[in-house]
Amino acid sequence: MQSLKRKVADLLNELESALSGPPASAPADEAADAAVAAEEDAMPPPATASLSPFSLGSGSPFAMGSPARSPTQHRSIAFDMAAAFVQAGSAPGARRPSTAGVRKLETMAELEALVGASEAAPKPPACRPHSRDDFSGRIRTFRSARGWFDKPDAVAPLVCARFGWCLDHTTPDLLVCAVCSARVKSPAMLHEKEAVDALAAELRNGHRPLCPWLGNPSPEAFGSLLLPSPAGSGAPPSLVEGAPQACEALRQRVAGLLRLPYLPAFAPSLGDALDECARAAGVSGGADALLRALAERTKPTSGGSGGALSASGGGGRGQDSAVARRHQTALTLALCGWRPGVAVTPAGAAEPQPTLECVEDGRTLGLWHYQRLEPAMGVPPSVPTPVTIEAGRPATVGWKRARVDPAADSSGRPRLDPIREHRPWSPWVAVTRGDSMPAWMRCAVLLLPTGGGGGAEANAASVSAALALL
Repeated sequence: MQSLKRKVADLLNELESALSGPPASAPADEAADAAVAAEEDAMPPPATASLSPFSLGSGSPFAMGSPARSPTQHRSIAFDMAAAFVQAGSAPGARRPSTAGVRKLETMAELEALVGASEAAPKPPACRPHSRDDFSGRIRTFRSARGWFDKPDAVAPLVCARFGWCLDHTTPDLLVCAVCSARVKSPAMLHEKEAVDALAAELRNGHRPLCPWLGNPSPEAFGSLLLPSPAGSGAPPSLVEGAPQACEALRQRVAGLLRLPYLPAFAPSLGDALDECARAAGVSGGADALLRALAERTKPTSGGSGGALSASGGGGRGQDSAVARRHQTALTLALCGWRPGVAVTPAGAAEPQPTLECVEDGRTLGLWHYQRLEPAMGVPPSVPTPVTIEAGRPATVGWKRARVDPAADSSGRPRLDPIREHRPWSPWVAVTRGDSMPAWMRCAVLLLPTGGGGGAEANAASVSAALALL
């Protein structure tokens, strides 16, 4: 029995040696083969316990696809593979594995620097439809009126910004999405309803398939100062942020405007619009009475800067008339939606000059283009020489459109009308659905204690006259 097992083991060893031997085409060393064969004959038959659990002869379910080999065979195979690798690398024209693109990080400092550089890389803008700051940033891209000129209300900049579009700063009439890089090109002129409807649909659906702006626009209230009343209720619109927040925002705009070195003189047409606003609010006494009431309404309950606002009541006791006019001017500008902008240095000026900006429509005005209300406080800043404007013909002054004013001074600088200087699509001059007056006027009415809408409805004719001024 033992001899039979020994013969079976010898046959298996010979079969395994034949299967694991070098191919016939490969050159063989007879002396090496004889030495290996003698060593195999001298070894005892392999026991089942010595087989690897991953060997084909072990019967293990983890067995690999190669037969079991003796330790000597493993050493021989490993030696042959190493020798072949060395010979291949040393042969003439041989090509070694390339490590040109591999960089070894020696220290933790290098690894941290690599991670920090990847984190500091610019990231694509996020889609945040409920962020007012992001909405205002998209509106600012429409700063140039020529870039999106004479477009209907259905595709106005407020609508484009709601659906995530910005105006390309190099190509007119081209909208881009900062998230998915989609582009929408508009015809220069849109007169047909079909073309307008097609462009409006493109604003909603023109993003790329996976863009988060698809079906996720900003709230419609972002493009309005007022919330329309329910249809058929007869109630006036309401303030989006409520009266307390609106008063605080007005107060902050006034405080910022009072810090400017000088303020502009107003055109006579503004006085007519303020008188109409006073009548719509039920305030007797015209523009001066309206401004006194608003100054009292926005005065802080505790100390602080409220004295400046209450002093705007039109040359009160102990106040210099020029200072009182300055407070009235700041309050009027703030009522019309203007706040101080970033100072710029125009051509010909020695130092930065003040500007006004409207966040809601992206409009910026350089105050050096207009007549001053009063000399600057302290040393007046240098003002560039204004451009002469021919009567009845508008001219372009720098980056700001100048308007012809019949009452312009000798230098040609006009006086400012803060209502007319808004964009045609600005929320401040828009009429909310169901209302009969522009938004800036309705805001003034709602901020006053008497502002409930009754006075406005009773003076519909006067409001229509105010709208004609726009």
